[in-house]
Amino acid sequence: MTADVAVRRKEARSRPSARFPWLALVAAGYAAAQLALVTPLLGLGWDETVYLSQVDPRNPAAYFSAPRSRGISFLAAPVLAVTGSTPVIRIVLAVLSAVALYVAYRVWRPLLGPGRTALAALLFAGLWVTVLYGPQAMPNLWVALSAVAATGWFLRAQRPGASWDVLLGLGGAVAAATLFRFSDGVWLAAPLLAACGVVPAWRRPAPALAVAGGLAAGAAQWVAEAYVRWGGVGARLHASSATEGGMGLLHGLGRPPGAQGRRAGRQREHGKDQPPQRGRRVRQRDRAGAAQQGPVEAAPGVSPGPSARPPAGSSSRKPPCSAAPRPNPPRRSPTEAPHLPATPTRGGPTGSGAPATPPTCLNPATRSPYSLRCS
Repeated sequence: MTADVAVRRKEARSRPSARFPWLALVAAGYAAAQLALVTPLLGLGWDETVYLSQVDPRNPAAYFSAPRSRGISFLAAPVLAVTGSTPVIRIVLAVLSAVALYVAYRVWRPLLGPGRTALAALLFAGLWVTVLYGPQAMPNLWVALSAVAATGWFLRAQRPGASWDVLLGLGGAVAAATLFRFSDGVWLAAPLLAACGVVPAWRRPAPALAVAGGLAAGAAQWVAEAYVRWGGVGARLHASSATEGGMGLLHGLGRPPGAQGRRAGRQREHGKDQPPQRGRRVRQRDRAGAAQQGPVEAAPGVSPGPSARPPAGSSSRKPPCSAAPRPNPPRRSPTEAPHLPATPTRGGPTGSGAPATPPTCLNPATRSPYSLRCS
């Protein structure tokens, strides 16, 4: 019986499909897709700028908020020590993410075989979000690949006679996920530790110690920074919750509670560098508020449209306040007061008893982008 199993394994290894490096081919295609579709078109975003500025010797470091982790900054530090070119950073991260894809799924080859492992890697690498985040200096993809590798190492560690290499791989994968994002590392280690206690066949101390050791190693920097900058882990978690608009166990049906709080927290984090944008509903409300002020009076030199003409039978008396469109004012800081041009008042220096030009004002209730010409 043992001889038959050995013969079948030898025949399986001698098949062309087993010898062909399918997983390496998937990783190479993943790198090519990133270089062709994402790298030439994508500039640095705000979050990427924050992460990269922590290790960039050419620029001052941006404010590093409480929820963030420095794993992606450490990954990009060798590149930034040589050059600050965005295309070079994109190319290096694209190549590294393809290598990480191969390494993470290579762990699963003894469990699933070469064909199914390559197919799983292809399905994951073919997602548009995976291709998009590959060359970006963001922790999302790296946490996912660390979780893939950690789960594979965990299952291999449950086999009888697992070597120390497997346990070191398990601890290293959990540490990498925690270093890239502290909260995700905790939620990765929690079910693995729970499985060690719930499943009778997995109640072995070595895998549990490897997971706990990896979590501690990956969280060491985050915890040390929490005591230095925030005074403790609890204070940093509280600051993280305030920044994200409330962290906790939230349902996923409909719009989750705290979405507005998360938006406000992001605006507090970005400060004056990222002024809040006016959404579509806000613009619609502004137009509705401006329309309630009365019929629209065309600006001087502009032919009035049908909506600007008074209805038949109505008085030709000018309405007390009418709205005339004007170009959008320059973007201001949220704390800066709107600038109102100084104009002569009624009975002022002109001596005519009437203002030389109608004053320009804003609707205080709606902050409408329309100017109100008052007579």
